[in-house]
Amino acid sequence: MDRISECHNPYYTTYSLFSLKRKPSRLVYYPFMALRLVYSPQIEFRDDPFKDDKEKFMSFLDKTLQGYHDHKLRIQKFLVFTWKVDSKFVSLLEKWIPRVVIDMGVKTFNVSLPSYNSIKSTYVDLPSVVFHAKSLKHLYLWGYKLNFIDNVHFERLQRLSLTSVYIAEETFEKIMSSCPLIDYLGFDRCEGLKTIKVNKYHNLKEFSLSYYKYDRSIEIDFSTYVETIKIVGNAKWYHQRKYFPHLKSLCLELVRLPSLSFDILPCNFPNLQDLSIGHCYGLKQLQLLNHSIKHLTLKHIQDKSFKAAIDAPNIVKFDYCGDFPESISFAATTSSDGWKSNISVDLGDDVDASSSWFLNLKKLLNAVSQSEISLYLYLYNRTKNQQIEDTSIYDGGLYESTVVVENLNLRLERHSFSSLSAVTNGLFRICRPRKIIGLNWFANAQSKWNRECNQVIEFLFEILLKYVEELSLELFDEKEKEWHSVQGTNLSDQSAAALSNNQDNQQNLRVRLKWRSDTIIN
Repeated sequence: MDRISECHNPYYTTYSLFSLKRKPSRLVYYPFMALRLVYSPQIEFRDDPFKDDKEKFMSFLDKTLQGYHDHKLRIQKFLVFTWKVDSKFVSLLEKWIPRVVIDMGVKTFNVSLPSYNSIKSTYVDLPSVVFHAKSLKHLYLWGYKLNFIDNVHFERLQRLSLTSVYIAEETFEKIMSSCPLIDYLGFDRCEGLKTIKVNKYHNLKEFSLSYYKYDRSIEIDFSTYVETIKIVGNAKWYHQRKYFPHLKSLCLELVRLPSLSFDILPCNFPNLQDLSIGHCYGLKQLQLLNHSIKHLTLKHIQDKSFKAAIDAPNIVKFDYCGDFPESISFAATTSSDGWKSNISVDLGDDVDASSSWFLNLKKLLNAVSQSEISLYLYLYNRTKNQQIEDTSIYDGGLYESTVVVENLNLRLERHSFSSLSAVTNGLFRICRPRKIIGLNWFANAQSKWNRECNQVIEFLFEILLKYVEELSLELFDEKEKEWHSVQGTNLSDQSAAALSNNQDNQQNLRVRLKWRSDTIIN
């Protein structure tokens, strides 16, 4: 018999919906006491199902928690996320938060009130009782203000994540001094901090900061035991020569570096595997000599005179996105078997698409020619009045040899279709793609111009057929995880069938190419 469905207490409905995300069929056949002893419920309150009925959402939350409280049930995870916040809702939370964190012994406490902070530009005061939740292991807050309190009991706290939270330095220091087990610390658009000192906490393994106040910056002092550092925003990095023996992942974006040169050497980062640098103004040179690096990302380096010298014998993946640098070089020792590179460049209306642009692309492709290359070319906002300069002139050996590109991903906007011929004319002089992917980007079922997309694919075929020995259109089946050739008597039928089969947007299109060995593009 369905024991739970017979009960009208709101606890039962909530339990079957939210408890540990178990299937209801696993719950309904157990007696009540067995459920209580075996399972520790995880409750998530989100306002999405209630749409604009705020009162109904509040009533549901209140009655559900009352059911848990009446039956003296303990909660493992408590989550609230809502955009519908006013003083009445804040009062409701103030009623239940003390009971949840103290009486119900919650271990994960996650309350997010994004609208209250973003719309009213103010914060909700966090009830002080939260600081006395000895059972708490994970604390996630959004839109709160953490007021100073003398006593904090976070002996078991392992993860602290704050989003749009106001926290004074003395409050932060008080919290951290009571968290001997803290291993994750995250800040996202928080206020009140000028410095973050976590150099004394040897259990801290992961640190994340997103900060976008450009009139001031944050200084951070790390422990040498940290394993992952991600900083996005106006922060200062003063650890150029510091020894990080355990650091495995380092991401720096929009960060103020202490000098124009950034060195990644084994004497400072002996175990660093993942390095990402982006938007770091003033950076002119990167010297990377490190055998532990496996993944390197460079994106949107602002200085066009940027140079990078890379010696990473065990690299697996290299990602580059942005304008062309002055030079990027990989040492001869960078010979890791099967390493891949992803190169992303834009060709918008603000780019001078002359032969020099293709020359810079050729230099970049040559630098990674020992890898399996995927080239992402974004062509946008180019109209008929912004035609690409004829690149038929041989310039400095630009077209003496071509680079093999495994995947060419063409991203085109509708107004850029007229430039496709000129782009491919220059592009195929410097590289030979084995596959052209990403065609579904402009063959999207929700676009109103599929007929024009079909014409563009046919036009691309006409260009390619002049230079390739074989050409086939393929679709990726998400269910079978395989590529299949599109059937058709001719290429026109194939492209039409491909667009028709792509209506659910669950399949990707690609063109497989086999180039003729004697291909010369004039």
